[in-house]
Amino acid sequence: SLWGLLAVNVVGSFIAGYLGGLKDQTNPWVIAGVVGFCGCLTTFSGFSLALVKLFEAGEFFKLATNFFLHNALCLLLCYLGFQFAHKL
Repeated sequence: SLWGLLAVNVVGSFIAGYLGGLKDQTNPWVIAGVVGFCGCLTTFSGFSLALVKLFEAGEFFKLATNFFLHNALCLLLCYLGFQFAHKL
């Protein structure tokens, strides 16, 4: 579902932001977390396919709303995760 995909991308963006904000960027667990875990968790290919299907169905309002929410919320949560990492 589009909402499930949005939730996964938002959570993954927060985790990526948190890990990217940690001081030790050379730690293999940090690298594996960003590249491996977040790369597998956040499926922007699924996001793209969902948007293409909405476009093909003529659901332009749903397409625009979903596009905006994914981008705005994921950037916001990535920033918050980054800031959270610096507070620890």
